[in-house]
Amino acid sequence: QERAERIQELEATLNQDRATLEGDESQIRRMRDEWFPKLREMVHRMNAAFAQSFREIGCVGELTLQEHEDFDKFEMCVWVKFREEEPLQLLSSHRQSGGERSVSTMLYLIALQEFTKCPFRVVDEINQGMDAVNERKVFTKMVEAACRPDTPQCFLLTPKLLPQLEYSPEMTILCIMNGPRIDNIARTWRTNSEYKFFKPANATAPGRL
Repeated sequence: QERAERIQELEATLNQDRATLEGDESQIRRMRDEWFPKLREMVHRMNAAFAQSFREIGCVGELTLQEHEDFDKFEMCVWVKFREEEPLQLLSSHRQSGGERSVSTMLYLIALQEFTKCPFRVVDEINQGMDAVNERKVFTKMVEAACRPDTPQCFLLTPKLLPQLEYSPEMTILCIMNGPRIDNIARTWRTNSEYKFFKPANATAPGRL
C-alpha cells in the first residue's frame, strides 16, 4: 500500500514537472519568435556596415550569425579577405597577421557602435602592427564614426600617429610628456607651428575623439 502511494506521488510530481517544462518551452519559443527576427535584422545591418568599411579599404569583410538550439552557443563569425587571391576566411589568431586582426577588430567595433549604448569608449593602441596604408584608412573611419552626432565620446590611446592624418574640429589631442629633462622640450614644442596643425583653432571642448 505504501509503495503504491509513493508511486502515485512520484507520478503526480512527474506530471507537474512535465507541465512546467512544457510551459517553459512554450515561453521560450514565444520569446525566441519575438527577439530572433530583431537579432537577425541587427546582424544584417551590422554586416552591411562592416562590409562597406572593408570595401573602402580595398578588402572584403562579412559577418554571419552561427545559430544553435542552445542560446549560449550562438556566435558571431567574422569573415575577412585581405588579398585578392585568397578566399574569405574566418578571423582567427592563426590565419591573419596582428595588423589584419587589428583592422578587423576596429571595423567591427565601428559597425557595432550603432547598436550599443555607453557613455564613452576607450581604444588602446589599436593601430599597432598595422601597415601605414591601412592605419590611415582605419583612422579616417574611426574619426568619422566618433564624430557622428549622438555618439559616445571616444578616447584613442597610442604612442604614435602617422603624419598628415585627417583630423576633425570635434577632436582634442593631448600629448603626454614625462621625464626629468622634458621641461625645455615641452616649452619648445608648445611654441612649434606643428602644434597648431595638430590642434585646430576651432576645436570644441571636450573633444569627441
